[in-house]
Amino acid sequence: MPSIFLSYSREDEALARRLVAALENGGATVWWDGLLEGGERFADTIADALDSADVVVVLWSARSARSHWVQDEAARGRDRGRLVPVTLDGTPPPLGFGQLQSLNFAKWNGRAKAPEVEALLRAIATSAGQPEQVGVVSAGPGTGTSRRKLLIGGGAVLALAGGGLAAWQSGVFATNEPGNSIAVLPFRNLSGDKSQDYFAEGIAEEVRNSLSRNPQLKVIATTSSNMFREQAEPLPDIAAKLGVASILDGSVRREDDQVRIGLQLINGSDGVTQWSKSLDRKFAEVLAIQTEVATEVLRVLNIQIGGEGIEEENGRRRTGATTKPAAFDAFLAARAEFEKFNFEGFEGARRRSQQARSIDPDYASAYALEARALVNLWRMTDGPDRSQLDQALELAHASVKLAPLAPYCLVALSGTMRDCNQFAGSHEFSRRAIAEGPDNLAAQIHCSLWNAVARRFDRARALLGQAKEIDPLNARVWLVEVNLSYWSSDYAEALRLAEALWKNHPDFLSKDDYLISKIQSNTLLGNLDQATALTQQLENRDLRESFIALLAARSGDVQTGQNWIDTHINPENPDVDDQWSQMILLAQMGKASEAMQILERRMVNGAWVSDTVNVDPFFEPIRRLPDYSRFIKRHGIIG
Repeated sequence: MPSIFLSYSREDEALARRLVAALENGGATVWWDGLLEGGERFADTIADALDSADVVVVLWSARSARSHWVQDEAARGRDRGRLVPVTLDGTPPPLGFGQLQSLNFAKWNGRAKAPEVEALLRAIATSAGQPEQVGVVSAGPGTGTSRRKLLIGGGAVLALAGGGLAAWQSGVFATNEPGNSIAVLPFRNLSGDKSQDYFAEGIAEEVRNSLSRNPQLKVIATTSSNMFREQAEPLPDIAAKLGVASILDGSVRREDDQVRIGLQLINGSDGVTQWSKSLDRKFAEVLAIQTEVATEVLRVLNIQIGGEGIEEENGRRRTGATTKPAAFDAFLAARAEFEKFNFEGFEGARRRSQQARSIDPDYASAYALEARALVNLWRMTDGPDRSQLDQALELAHASVKLAPLAPYCLVALSGTMRDCNQFAGSHEFSRRAIAEGPDNLAAQIHCSLWNAVARRFDRARALLGQAKEIDPLNARVWLVEVNLSYWSSDYAEALRLAEALWKNHPDFLSKDDYLISKIQSNTLLGNLDQATALTQQLENRDLRESFIALLAARSGDVQTGQNWIDTHINPENPDVDDQWSQMILLAQMGKASEAMQILERRMVNGAWVSDTVNVDPFFEPIRRLPDYSRFIKRHGIIG
């Protein structure tokens, strides 16, 4: 019997399910709603299924006739000359499909051996060019699912949501990973509109956030999960790389005010689907989807819901969330822009965040995201104008006022205060962020950094270790690990980690950033010849000249360092960021007191000061000065 792709509207699911059973009883292989065999990814998906099926059966009804999704799928079958239309309620097909007569199932009794089913089987076989297959009554054991083992709503799949739980708990599905661990892969956008990618991935991120609020479940964070966005690796291989027992995969189709989400929960050890579901919701209901999905997943994994789990996630003080779908949509778009991590992306994030705030003035996360976008825009602009930084600080404070328990908002305020040289306040909000979100990646990274700045390296590494557990492939986590080794004087380990970061994440660092890391560690290890050779490879001329001056100063050549200062530092604008290099050079030239004076003046004038002055090895001569200890205490640098 031919293979069938079934196109239908979710409102007709009950009839579609019965028809699938009848067709399978007649020996057909039925594929519907994009569910693939265990171990395969969701999407790559609807189009593949449509193209590989021998026949497309479309179920027309009052609802499906108005659905662009159903029309698109039917058009694919029509254009291939393989469309078999069925009307469930007498509704005529939409414009463009009237040339094919529909089989009328308006009076079908739901039985497999009804005349309507026999007529449909004959039409399918004829359309596929296999009329000799007409008359097959029973598929027999093992047939009917040879090409696609898993059918959405199929009994074998759903049974795993019941009896399959006992198998999970007893170890039948056991892997070497913790049973209560999951990765949510980025959901695929099946809307046919590339500009909607942000929405599909944003829904996945919100589901991920909802799941991560349950303390019994280890949830891999966004960056590591998104590493597999475009990769077609078998799901067990992805699970092994991420160190999880389960994977949640999904797809999103958005059309006007409708959203359809397809979901698969897959056992990471063998790729077997434990649970699957398809959700059709109005866009106005989108805010409830992540809660619904997370609750279902926790039930399948037999993880208790409640307490500090996801049932509290709608508390805006704890999450910084919104109750307005349009604001949520704008925020997802803003977050996608921010993650481009360039000037255009930050500007787009600022505009979209403003849009989200205008729709919902109480949307704390939108305030926080706009604050961080403004900080990054300020970093990328020349000149001493601090208006963006001041505005960012105001927005970050507003976000925490609206959501005083939300780690996302607390981290945003802490980071913004740090950029404004308000170090004591930054440390306080960082402590609050880790207290409210001990499993929150941003809080773990942020707290790791300020513990390192305070030279509490053991605590910093412990927090970073927790971050690596939930986001093992995140390049930012790797970079913090490089810095921890460098700041704690383990320069050989810093070199090794920098090499690994460059090898595994070549797009994360620029070539010059990678070379700077190697030059600094080699210089401090005393490998001056190797550091000099690496300096010649720097593409930025100003960087190359500053490191030549630094290496000369380390070798006792004070004049070369002074020449660089005379050439690059403008006495009319003494607080530019080049002064950071000037302070390092002065410290290496034996003029630590002059460097300390510059540091004090920058703090008084509100120029940018990095708290890494307390750990950067090249500032060691400054840290030996009596004035330095008073300086860091007065400004709260070490927390």
